[in-house]
Amino acid sequence: MDMNEKLAKLRKAKGLTQKELAETLHVSRQAISRWEVGTAAPSLDNLAYLSQLYGVPLEQCAAVGDSGNDLEALRAVGMPIAMGNASQAVKDAALRVVSSNRKEGAAQAVLSCLE
Repeated sequence: MDMNEKLAKLRKAKGLTQKELAETLHVSRQAISRWEVGTAAPSLDNLAYLSQLYGVPLEQCAAVGDSGNDLEALRAVGMPIAMGNASQAVKDAALRVVSSNRKEGAAQAVLSCLE
């Protein structure tokens, strides 16, 4: 099960609608929808809140990054993953480095978490 599917499953298990969760996080319902279909990912602050709400420690979460603005999230999770096209600082912060965006690196990142 991919992260987006887990987010939807956990939300439903809590009995929350996308709208209710969005109001709690101060984001749009569309943002929740994008997280749950896998076209976007929650920010670190939102991921931390979801982690608490759903009882999933950040140490059991993964983050994927390719630039300096991703470092905070990479340092907060248990499985930091750098894209192949990432800056050296991001690669140094990661436990895994996958291919670049152009070479299906995002898919590799997700699949590596399922191994």
